Amino acid sequence: MMPLSEKDALLKVANLLGDWLKVADRDIRVHTNISDSSIDGYISVGDYDFGVEIKATGHAAQVSSAIQALKRLDLLSEKNARPLVVVPFMGEVGRKLCKEASISWIIR
Repeated sequence: MMPLSEKDALLKVANLLGDWLKVADRDIRVHTNISDSSIDGYISVGDYDFGVEIKATGHAAQVSSAIQALKRLDLLSEKNARPLVVVPFMGEVGRKLCKEASISWIIR
């Protein structure tokens, strides 16, 4: 199976969030070109906003890097956005890191 591109992963996550939150497709927006940003994207799903960092693995170093990128982003506090790490799998150490940082994660 081919890995998803960053853009395809963002779209997939946006659709999953829309399904889970019961939000119509017309009320879902994916932003990939965020000025002065170290994160991969920003997703608006109805009244909910998410700052998204996508990693190729769920290894602790990658998850830690994603957490740091999300914590540095002023946009999250300005828009009251929820930080979200997206990985193809998440190990126990990565889960612990996210829990300690109060950051949600999802498997793509």
